[in-house]
Amino acid sequence: MIKSLDHFVHLVLNLDKAREHYIKLGFNVRPASQHLELGSSNCVIQFPKTYYELVDLSEGEKWLSDPYLNRFKLGEGLAHVSLDSENLVSDRARLIELGYEPEPIVSARRKITMPDGAVDETDSDCFYVWRKDNPYLSLFTSIHNKPETIFIPEFRQHPNKAIALKELVFITTRLEEDIVYFTDQYGKSPDEISNEGFSLVGRRGDVAKVMTPSVFAKEYGDIAHSELGPLSGIPKVVVFKSHDLSKTQQYFENSGIPFKKLASSIAVHEDNGMGAAMIFT
Repeated sequence: MIKSLDHFVHLVLNLDKAREHYIKLGFNVRPASQHLELGSSNCVIQFPKTYYELVDLSEGEKWLSDPYLNRFKLGEGLAHVSLDSENLVSDRARLIELGYEPEPIVSARRKITMPDGAVDETDSDCFYVWRKDNPYLSLFTSIHNKPETIFIPEFRQHPNKAIALKELVFITTRLEEDIVYFTDQYGKSPDEISNEGFSLVGRRGDVAKVMTPSVFAKEYGDIAHSELGPLSGIPKVVVFKSHDLSKTQQYFENSGIPFKKLASSIAVHEDNGMGAAMIFT
Protein backbone atom coordinates (compact mmCIF):
# COMPACT_ATOMS: atom_id res chain seq x y z
CA MET A 1 0.00 0.00 0.00
CA ILE A 2 1.30 3.45 -0.94
CA LYS A 3 1.49 5.57 2.19
CA SER A 4 -0.10 8.87 3.14
CA LEU A 5 0.74 11.39 5.83
CA ASP A 6 -0.87 10.39 9.13
CA HIS A 7 0.26 12.84 11.81
CA PHE A 8 2.92 15.38 12.68
CA VAL A 9 4.99 15.55 15.88
CA HIS A 10 5.78 19.09 17.06
CA LEU A 11 8.05 19.14 20.13
CA VAL A 12 7.38 21.75 22.81
CA LEU A 13 8.90 22.54 26.17
CA ASN A 14 5.69 23.61 27.92
CA LEU A 15 2.55 21.87 26.74
CA ASP A 16 0.12 24.27 28.43
CA LYS A 17 1.74 27.32 26.85
CA ALA A 18 1.90 25.61 23.46
CA ARG A 19 -1.78 24.76 23.64
CA GLU A 20 -2.67 28.34 24.54
CA HIS A 21 -0.56 29.63 21.65
CA TYR A 22 -2.14 27.31 19.08
CA ILE A 23 -5.60 28.16 20.35
CA LYS A 24 -4.74 31.81 19.72
CA LEU A 25 -3.64 30.81 16.20
CA GLY A 26 -7.21 29.64 15.67
CA PHE A 27 -7.02 25.89 16.16
CA ASN A 28 -9.33 23.71 18.23
CA VAL A 29 -6.65 22.14 20.44
CA ARG A 30 -7.70 19.21 22.58
CA PRO A 31 -6.72 19.16 26.28
CA ALA A 32 -3.50 17.44 27.30
CA SER A 33 -3.52 13.64 27.36
CA GLN A 34 -0.77 11.23 28.37
CA HIS A 35 0.33 8.20 26.37
CA LEU A 36 -0.29 5.48 28.91
CA GLU A 37 2.63 3.26 27.92
CA LEU A 38 5.05 5.84 26.48
CA GLY A 39 4.83 8.46 29.23
CA SER A 40 4.82 11.42 26.85
CA SER A 41 1.90 13.86 26.73
CA ASN A 42 0.23 15.59 23.83
CA CYS A 43 -2.38 18.07 22.74
CA VAL A 44 -3.94 17.19 19.40
CA ILE A 45 -5.37 19.28 16.55
CA GLN A 46 -7.67 17.07 14.51
CA PHE A 47 -8.51 16.98 10.80
CA PRO A 48 -10.52 14.40 8.81
CA LYS A 49 -7.64 11.99 8.11
CA THR A 50 -4.64 13.54 9.87
CA TYR A 51 -3.75 15.33 13.06
CA TYR A 52 -1.14 17.74 14.37
CA GLU A 53 0.39 16.73 17.67
CA LEU A 54 2.00 19.09 20.18
CA VAL A 55 4.21 16.79 22.26
CA ASP A 56 5.87 17.13 25.66
CA LEU A 57 8.54 14.47 26.25
CA SER A 58 9.50 15.47 29.79
CA GLU A 59 7.81 12.38 31.28
CA GLY A 60 8.48 10.14 28.29
CA GLU A 61 10.30 6.85 28.47
CA LYS A 62 14.04 7.35 27.92
CA TRP A 63 14.15 5.16 24.79
CA LEU A 64 11.40 7.34 23.33
CA SER A 65 12.64 10.80 24.29
CA ASP A 66 16.41 10.48 23.79
CA PRO A 67 16.40 10.45 19.95
CA TYR A 68 14.43 13.70 19.94
CA LEU A 69 16.58 15.78 22.27
CA ASN A 70 19.00 17.17 19.66
CA ARG A 71 16.04 18.72 17.85
CA PHE A 72 15.86 21.32 20.63
CA LYS A 73 19.23 22.70 19.47
CA LEU A 74 17.08 24.64 16.99
CA GLY A 75 14.35 25.28 19.54
CA GLU A 76 10.82 23.93 19.57
CA GLY A 77 9.28 22.74 16.34
CA LEU A 78 8.43 19.88 14.02
CA ALA A 79 10.56 16.81 14.60
CA HIS A 80 8.89 13.68 13.26
CA VAL A 81 6.21 12.63 10.79
CA SER A 82 4.11 9.48 10.72
CA LEU A 83 2.83 7.66 7.68
CA ASP A 84 -0.35 5.59 7.84
CA SER A 85 -0.75 1.82 7.75
CA GLU A 86 -3.35 -0.86 7.23
CA ASN A 87 -1.13 -3.57 8.73
CA LEU A 88 1.86 -2.67 10.90
CA VAL A 89 3.19 -6.22 11.01
CA SER A 90 3.45 -6.54 7.23
CA ASP A 91 4.77 -2.98 6.85
CA ARG A 92 7.49 -3.66 9.39
CA ALA A 93 8.39 -6.98 7.71
CA ARG A 94 8.67 -5.25 4.34
CA LEU A 95 11.13 -2.72 5.72
CA ILE A 96 13.21 -5.46 7.34
CA GLU A 97 13.42 -7.16 3.95
CA LEU A 98 14.73 -3.88 2.53
CA GLY A 99 17.53 -3.84 5.10
CA TYR A 100 16.10 -1.49 7.72
CA GLU A 101 15.98 -2.15 11.45
CA PRO A 102 12.58 -0.88 12.59
CA GLU A 103 11.94 -0.78 16.30
CA PRO A 104 9.26 -2.99 17.86
CA ILE A 105 5.59 -2.08 17.53
CA VAL A 106 4.43 -0.06 20.56
CA SER A 107 1.11 1.21 21.84
CA ALA A 108 0.37 4.95 21.85
CA ARG A 109 -2.97 4.58 23.62
CA ARG A 110 -4.25 7.43 25.76
CA LYS A 111 -7.44 8.38 27.58
CA ILE A 112 -9.62 11.02 25.94
CA THR A 113 -12.92 12.77 26.57
CA MET A 114 -15.48 12.40 23.81
CA PRO A 115 -17.86 15.21 22.76
CA ASP A 116 -20.64 13.81 24.99
CA GLY A 117 -18.33 13.89 28.02
CA ALA A 118 -17.73 10.16 28.11
CA VAL A 119 -14.18 8.99 28.79
CA ASP A 120 -12.78 6.64 26.16
CA GLU A 121 -9.37 5.35 25.18
CA THR A 122 -7.60 5.46 21.85
CA ASP A 123 -6.12 2.30 20.38
CA SER A 124 -3.18 3.32 18.21
CA ASP A 125 0.09 1.49 17.55
CA CYS A 126 3.26 2.50 15.75
CA PHE A 127 6.87 1.62 15.04
CA TYR A 128 9.90 3.84 14.47
CA VAL A 129 12.57 3.63 11.78
CA TRP A 130 15.16 6.09 13.04
CA ARG A 131 18.00 7.21 10.79
CA LYS A 132 21.45 8.02 12.10
CA ASP A 133 22.42 10.21 9.13
CA ASN A 134 19.34 12.47 9.19
CA PRO A 135 17.24 11.67 12.27
CA TYR A 136 14.59 14.36 11.85
CA LEU A 137 13.83 13.23 8.33
CA SER A 138 13.08 9.83 9.80
CA LEU A 139 9.53 8.60 9.37
CA PHE A 140 7.45 6.31 11.53
CA THR A 141 4.33 4.30 10.77
CA SER A 142 1.04 4.29 12.68
CA ILE A 143 -2.30 2.55 12.70
CA HIS A 144 -5.47 3.66 14.51
CA ASN A 145 -7.59 0.68 15.46
CA LYS A 146 -10.33 2.97 16.83
CA PRO A 147 -10.33 5.87 14.35
CA GLU A 148 -13.54 7.19 15.89
CA THR A 149 -11.44 8.25 18.91
CA ILE A 150 -8.83 9.99 16.74
CA PHE A 151 -10.75 11.78 13.99
CA ILE A 152 -13.78 13.26 15.75
CA PRO A 153 -16.01 15.57 13.67
CA GLU A 154 -16.97 17.83 16.58
CA PHE A 155 -13.30 18.55 17.27
CA ARG A 156 -12.42 19.39 13.66
CA GLN A 157 -14.05 22.83 13.64
CA HIS A 158 -11.30 25.46 13.75
CA PRO A 159 -11.90 29.21 14.16
CA ASN A 160 -9.16 29.94 11.60
CA LYS A 161 -11.16 27.85 9.06
CA ALA A 162 -8.46 25.22 8.49
CA ILE A 163 -10.14 22.04 7.26
CA ALA A 164 -7.24 19.79 6.20
CA LEU A 165 -3.49 19.25 6.37
CA LYS A 166 -2.42 18.96 2.75
CA GLU A 167 1.35 19.38 2.52
CA LEU A 168 4.56 19.24 4.54
CA VAL A 169 7.91 20.73 3.55
CA PHE A 170 11.27 19.38 4.80
CA ILE A 171 14.68 21.03 4.53
CA THR A 172 17.74 18.77 4.19
CA THR A 173 21.45 18.56 3.51
CA ARG A 174 21.34 14.84 2.67
CA LEU A 175 19.13 14.77 -0.39
CA GLU A 176 20.48 11.60 -2.04
CA GLU A 177 20.03 9.53 1.10
CA ASP A 178 16.59 11.04 1.68
CA ILE A 179 15.39 9.98 -1.78
CA VAL A 180 16.23 6.34 -1.06
CA TYR A 181 14.76 6.41 2.44
CA PHE A 182 11.49 8.14 1.49
CA THR A 183 11.03 5.88 -1.53
CA ASP A 184 11.35 2.81 0.67
CA GLN A 185 9.08 4.16 3.41
CA TYR A 186 6.35 5.34 1.03
CA GLY A 187 6.54 2.30 -1.20
CA LYS A 188 6.79 4.44 -4.34
CA SER A 189 9.25 6.60 -6.22
CA PRO A 190 9.11 10.41 -6.00
CA ASP A 191 6.54 12.08 -8.23
CA GLU A 192 8.97 14.92 -8.93
CA ILE A 193 12.74 14.87 -8.52
CA SER A 194 15.71 17.13 -9.28
CA ASN A 195 19.18 17.78 -7.91
CA GLU A 196 17.60 20.32 -5.52
CA GLY A 197 14.71 18.32 -4.13
CA PHE A 198 11.86 15.88 -4.61
CA SER A 199 8.20 15.44 -3.74
CA LEU A 200 5.92 12.49 -3.05
CA VAL A 201 2.15 12.47 -3.37
CA GLY A 202 0.50 10.19 -0.85
CA ARG A 203 -2.40 7.87 -1.49
CA ARG A 204 -4.92 10.49 -0.36
CA GLY A 205 -3.35 13.31 -2.36
CA ASP A 206 -1.26 14.81 0.46
CA VAL A 207 2.23 16.01 -0.49
CA ALA A 208 5.65 15.73 1.14
CA LYS A 209 8.33 18.02 -0.29
CA VAL A 210 12.03 17.69 0.53
CA MET A 211 14.47 20.36 -0.61
CA THR A 212 17.96 21.74 -0.12
CA PRO A 213 18.54 24.82 2.06
CA SER A 214 19.25 27.04 -0.94
CA VAL A 215 15.96 26.20 -2.65
CA PHE A 216 14.10 26.37 0.65
CA ALA A 217 15.48 29.87 1.30
CA LYS A 218 14.25 31.04 -2.11
CA GLU A 219 10.78 29.55 -1.74
CA TYR A 220 10.11 29.98 1.98
CA GLY A 221 12.74 32.42 3.24
CA ASP A 222 10.09 35.05 4.01
CA ILE A 223 8.30 32.77 6.48
CA ALA A 224 10.94 30.35 7.79
CA HIS A 225 14.63 30.13 8.65
CA SER A 226 16.82 28.00 6.39
CA GLU A 227 19.76 27.61 8.79
CA LEU A 228 20.10 24.13 10.25
CA GLY A 229 22.97 24.62 12.66
CA PRO A 230 24.24 21.20 13.79
CA LEU A 231 21.31 19.31 12.28
CA SER A 232 21.15 17.79 8.81
CA GLY A 233 17.45 18.35 8.25
CA ILE A 234 14.03 18.96 9.80
CA PRO A 235 10.37 19.37 8.81
CA LYS A 236 9.67 23.10 8.52
CA VAL A 237 6.46 24.18 6.79
CA VAL A 238 2.91 22.86 7.11
CA VAL A 239 0.29 23.71 4.48
CA PHE A 240 -3.38 23.78 5.51
CA LYS A 241 -6.43 23.97 3.32
CA SER A 242 -8.81 26.73 4.42
CA HIS A 243 -12.56 26.54 4.00
CA ASP A 244 -12.61 30.30 3.34
CA LEU A 245 -9.31 32.15 3.02
CA SER A 246 -10.92 35.55 3.54
CA LYS A 247 -12.26 34.37 6.89
CA THR A 248 -8.84 32.96 7.80
CA GLN A 249 -7.36 36.39 7.15
CA GLN A 250 -10.15 38.04 9.12
CA TYR A 251 -9.50 35.74 12.07
CA PHE A 252 -5.79 36.60 12.11
CA GLU A 253 -6.52 40.31 11.85
CA ASN A 254 -9.06 40.22 14.68
CA SER A 255 -6.76 38.11 16.87
CA GLY A 256 -3.65 40.20 16.26
CA ILE A 257 -1.77 37.30 14.64
CA PRO A 258 1.04 38.54 12.34
CA PHE A 259 0.66 37.07 8.87
CA LYS A 260 1.94 37.56 5.35
CA LYS A 261 -0.27 37.66 2.27
CA LEU A 262 1.16 35.60 -0.58
CA ALA A 263 -0.10 35.32 -4.16
CA SER A 264 -2.92 32.91 -3.35
CA SER A 265 -2.39 32.06 0.30
CA ILE A 266 -1.73 33.42 3.78
CA ALA A 267 1.35 32.52 5.79
CA VAL A 268 2.39 32.64 9.44
CA HIS A 269 6.13 32.87 10.11
CA GLU A 270 7.72 30.01 12.03
CA ASP A 271 8.62 32.44 14.81
CA ASN A 272 4.89 32.84 15.40
CA GLY A 273 4.26 29.10 15.04
CA MET A 274 6.66 27.94 17.75
CA GLY A 275 9.09 26.58 15.15
CA ALA A 276 6.67 25.64 12.38
CA ALA A 277 5.77 27.93 9.49
CA MET A 278 2.16 27.65 8.35
CA ILE A 279 0.57 28.35 5.00
CA PHE A 280 -3.19 28.51 4.46
CA THR A 281 -4.49 28.05 0.92
